[in-house]
Amino acid sequence: MKKRLFILLACSVPALFAGKNIILNGSFEDMTTKCQPKHWFVPKDATIASDATDGKGSISFNGAVSQWGIPLHPGQYLLRFKVKKDNSKWLGIRLYCRSKDGKEIRSKKLSGYFGTKGPFPDWTTIEFLAEVPEDVQGVGGLIFSSHGGLMLIDDVQLTKVEADKTDGELVFQDNFERKELGKDWIAESGEWKIENGTLHAKAAPGFNLLKFARPLGKNLRLEY
Repeated sequence: MKKRLFILLACSVPALFAGKNIILNGSFEDMTTKCQPKHWFVPKDATIASDATDGKGSISFNGAVSQWGIPLHPGQYLLRFKVKKDNSKWLGIRLYCRSKDGKEIRSKKLSGYFGTKGPFPDWTTIEFLAEVPEDVQGVGGLIFSSHGGLMLIDDVQLTKVEADKTDGELVFQDNFERKELGKDWIAESGEWKIENGTLHAKAAPGFNLLKFARPLGKNLRLEY
């Protein structure tokens, strides 16, 4: 079946990410008697730093910080947190889950790496959209990993993305039934071409980037 690209302007999307935060102690304020943040597994040398954006402290660590027993259901989740690099080379994140038959689910849609987007000398908000598959077991874990140095994390939020019921207004449609890209697209890198109504890309060093030429504003939904 041939697929088409649609861009819709949705005028009523403020409640799109209105789910409840399912991360416990995301601001690292609630401590155990051993001065460790409750609900988190942290390296032995991790500390609660006074440099924070939400409350009085943030977690400073090198290695992995994780939380387990998170209720996960099929669908999309928005992970939002604040990060500040000290001397870490890169930060990795992963939403860990297992299938109903007990096998670990490995998917690029559940993990991300932000080493190339730094450094973050000041507090920076990162948002990552993860997709949990249909056969998820029901609980999982969230893992932050810092490599090569210290990383500060604060204000961690994980919310289930609510379905957008707004039909919106169709502002652009492209079925690629032609030979050339046309004026609506700008090839920033890589080699792009259209064959038999399908858009193809030839690999370039790093990544392929195709940019939409028109200004579209905010609150958009993309379907393809």
